[in-house]
Amino acid sequence: MVQSQRPDRLIRRGPLLGDIVIRKEAHSPAAYLLSRFARQPQFLCRTYEEAAWAAEAVARTERVDAWCTSDGKSFELITPHSAINQH
Repeated sequence: MVQSQRPDRLIRRGPLLGDIVIRKEAHSPAAYLLSRFARQPQFLCRTYEEAAWAAEAVARTERVDAWCTSDGKSFELITPHSAINQH
């Protein structure tokens, strides 16, 4: 699992279409891909913090959730902004 700043946010439900996903690039020790769920990567970030900042900005603006994954199978919610995850 990609290291998160909020370890209490482990969620069983995965991302929905349109949600933002941060994925650790397997071929580079310091690269994170930012994309919409089920779509091709759109941005390459050098650090997790940079990727998390960009994901938060898009998620807040578009009212979607942001997730991180290292394997594409298990996901951790890092910033909830969709109506589904509002408490």
